[in-house]
Amino acid sequence: MISYGISHKGLVRSENQDAYINIDTPIGELDNIYIVADGMGGHKGGAIASKMAIDTLIEFIRDAKGKPENILEEGIIASNEAVYNASVEDGSLHGMGTTMDVVTIKDDHIHIAHVGDSRVYYMNLDKQIEQLSKDHSYVQELLDSGAITEEEAYNHPNKNRITRAVGVDTSVEIDMINIKVNKKLQLKLLVCSDGLTNMLKDEEIQSITYEDMDIRTRCELMMKKSLENGGTDNVSIILVEGEKGWWKDA
Repeated sequence: MISYGISHKGLVRSENQDAYINIDTPIGELDNIYIVADGMGGHKGGAIASKMAIDTLIEFIRDAKGKPENILEEGIIASNEAVYNASVEDGSLHGMGTTMDVVTIKDDHIHIAHVGDSRVYYMNLDKQIEQLSKDHSYVQELLDSGAITEEEAYNHPNKNRITRAVGVDTSVEIDMINIKVNKKLQLKLLVCSDGLTNMLKDEEIQSITYEDMDIRTRCELMMKKSLENGGTDNVSIILVEGEKGWWKDA
């Protein structure tokens, strides 16, 4: 695996409450780990929540044993407990929380743990883009019920209202996603906060992902375009790639 990550506070927010980490080498029993967390809650709470959630999860992963999906799920539960307890102990952090999208790739499986409205995308050999995660948001619920269209969802004034987050309650509901991929094909994954997807539509993201540039330049171009389109929120991007024959038994 090769990856590149980048984050920016955007053009409107005073600070960056996103956090991310991309590790292409083994950590604990996992071969790699990619995380984006988009914090929420007060002037400083969001930044603390996203960093604390990632730090707690990484610490958990270093010592955890078991199946990748179990490690991710149990790790997010530990992150939820850490963030929630911190918010209870410090009144100025009350209500803080964070989205979390956590990805690890093992053999021919992509394992994803998802909470909130950050996203994970998969790009296949036909250069099509597929959203693997499903937003935990008020607007997604409206979309699922048929009350609004895709275009109305993209421009909805309440699109940032999420229905799940890490650290806002004593427990957290996590979507666990397991995708089997063809090991002989090129692998491309994108993990990002909604600061990107609010500024760029899926087809724009897909087009940049397949530009004839190195991985860093494509991430930077994605960021540049999101800022040119308004940059109304913090933006975090991790692009992950494995070339043909990326699995260890090739």
